[in-house]
Amino acid sequence: MLSRDEERRLAEIERRLAEGDPGFTAELRAASVGARRARRSRAVLVACCALGAALFALGVAGGSTELVFWGLVSFGCAVAARRVARRSTAGEGDA
Repeated sequence: MLSRDEERRLAEIERRLAEGDPGFTAELRAASVGARRARRSRAVLVACCALGAALFALGVAGGSTELVFWGLVSFGCAVAARRVARRSTAGEGDA
């Protein structure tokens, strides 16, 4: 944690930077939003994979074909979403 004085100094530095180079600060803000979105997407994919694995395991253990099916569907959707996410981030670098 920063002290109040350090927070004040940091805010002053940020303000001066924003005044001096607004394009740079806009790029930094956009990058932080993209990083948060990537972390959130990764967390959803991991949760979807975990749900799929759990449903699959419970279906196999309990002999329930419905649980096995929905586990595979959940896991398959997570894999497909990951592939789409990889393609879209690879395409951003080309532009």
